[in-house]
Amino acid sequence: MTIQIIIGLIAILVGFKLPDIDLAPLLWRHRSAWTHGPFWAYLLPLVPFPWWGLYIPLGALLGITIHLFADLRPKAWKGSALVNLFPIRRTFSPGMSFLWLLGSCIYSGLTAWRML
Repeated sequence: MTIQIIIGLIAILVGFKLPDIDLAPLLWRHRSAWTHGPFWAYLLPLVPFPWWGLYIPLGALLGITIHLFADLRPKAWKGSALVNLFPIRRTFSPGMSFLWLLGSCIYSGLTAWRML
């Protein structure tokens, strides 16, 4: 049981950093709709893990949910705080960026809840 808790905690930390994979050079622009959207919550439960591996997607989804919740409170809704549609050079409006992040946060949290 202890190893599952450790795996779950590590998965939460990885999940918290996962949306910011778009900060890696030459991938996407920061706060991409692809990495800060509902796609992680849709894909992670589909990955086949052994029975004890439930802690991996569950922990990752909890970390993603926390990350997206934190992104709902930028200093200002401009620049890199706006969700972008890379590779298209367009960004969501401040209101749409907020709704995208909020919806993705709720979807990730509900998916984690369903996995419990």
